[in-house]
Formats: sequence, C-alpha cells, structure tokens
Amino acid sequence: MDWLNILLTSFSMAIDASATNAVNAIREERVPTWKLAFASFIFAIFQFIMPLIGYLIGSGFREFLEPIIPYVGFALLTLLAIKCFYDAIKETIALNKSGGEFKIERKPVTLLGILAEGVATSIDALCIGFVYLSYPFIDALLVFGIIGIVAFLLSFIAGLFGKFLAKFLEKWANYISGFVFLSIALKILIEGFLK
Repeated sequence: MDWLNILLTSFSMAIDASATNAVNAIREERVPTWKLAFASFIFAIFQFIMPLIGYLIGSGFREFLEPIIPYVGFALLTLLAIKCFYDAIKETIALNKSGGEFKIERKPVTLLGILAEGVATSIDALCIGFVYLSYPFIDALLVFGIIGIVAFLLSFIAGLFGKFLAKFLEKWANYISGFVFLSIALKILIEGFLK
C-alpha cells in the first residue's frame, strides 16, 4: 500500500469536515468541547462509511453514480449556505431595527444539522471507495478507517480553533458559515466538472 498517498487522501477528505466544524464552533455561543468532539465523531463515521459504501457498490454501479455525486454534494451544501445567508440577513435587519446595538441569538447546532453536514461533506468520499476497488477488502477497510481517524482529529482541532475565534467573529458567524458552505459546494461542483 502507498501510505503517503493514503495519508494525503485522508487529509484532503477531512478538509471539508474540518472547515464545517470550525464554522459550527463560531456559530454556536460557548459551544461545549464535547459537542465539537461529537460532531467530529459523526464526520469521521461518515468519512469512513461513504468510501465503504462506494467500495461495496463496486464497479457495477460506478459508471452510473460517479457522475451525479458532485451534484448531490453541491445541492446539499448550497442549501446549508442559503440557510446561513438567510439567518445572517435576518440578523442584520434586526440589528438595523435595534438602532445598531449588536445582540445576536446564536443558535446551537442540532443533531440533525450535524448529520446533514456529515452527509454533505462526505458525499464525495463515495467516489474514494471506487478508487480502492483493486484493494482486498481488509486493506480497503484499513484505508477507510485511516480516513475516518484523520477526519476526526482534523475536525476536532478545527472546531477548537473555531471556538477560540468565535468571540472575534461573532458578528459575521452566519456570513462566514454561508461562505464556507458555498465555497465547499462550488469546489465539489468544479471537481465534478473536471473529472
């Protein structure tokens, strides 16, 4: 096995989940560390399961699924971005009505929200399963486990970093969230076009 390639793949697969967890930490006021760890765990599970599903589906459906996966990821992340921009605009209007006093209601990130983010940020990982079709099942399982572990570690670290930055970025949290989700969505869409 090419361990360097596996680690590079793991890091690149974890970037979207890491950015998402950092944004969650910025959006939720005083987010508890356990919640960041839980979100990281959910992201890691999805980063493990999606390539496994891709591997198990195998080459029989590969030609059908591979072209539509970027569009599904793009759609899910775009919906998350639209919701963030909607919340941000609503907060800006409320700020203007209150005479400029900034008081934001920072909503906790819900389990359903974390699950949706987990799916959206890992949908492109389905294709990674196709990449490892030539590997024996146990070796492929090991690779997907490494991808999941790296996703957990990077997401958790990014979440802690986001928690630190939250007090400085509170006013812009939903705009930042929307921008990050939209950027990830566009990245997935562009990568889909370039394949």
